[in-house]
Amino acid sequence: MSESITEEEKILILEALAMMCAADGEFHKRELEFFTAVSNAAGINSNQVDLHSKEDVSEHLERICSNLNAPDAKKLLVLVLSAAARIDDDLEESEVELIKSFSSRLGLKPIDLDKFTHKELAKNTLMLTKKHS
Repeated sequence: MSESITEEEKILILEALAMMCAADGEFHKRELEFFTAVSNAAGINSNQVDLHSKEDVSEHLERICSNLNAPDAKKLLVLVLSAAARIDDDLEESEVELIKSFSSRLGLKPIDLDKFTHKELAKNTLMLTKKHS
């Protein structure tokens, strides 16, 4: 049986998702819809998530990664970031680098974004999120 993802870990994953959605400087409509779907599936009110952290990106990344303990939380983080990156089918270098940074810090292989559509990644994200709600 897999270790449960805590509420704190879910909030951290949502913070990372917000970071990814804002990687290009703005939160697009489809990104906001995906963020809302993931937070709802996790049972987390979006008001609990710092959407506009003033924290340095590398410090933010370090804080998030050092507080994820459950193996499924780590997998979910990489999955949710990958789904967000593919949401508009326009992969930006900043998005790819963010996924690589999180994956490397967590000791995971980044998902090959060329092999999956946003729909496939989003479906798997929501299934894993609901499993831990």
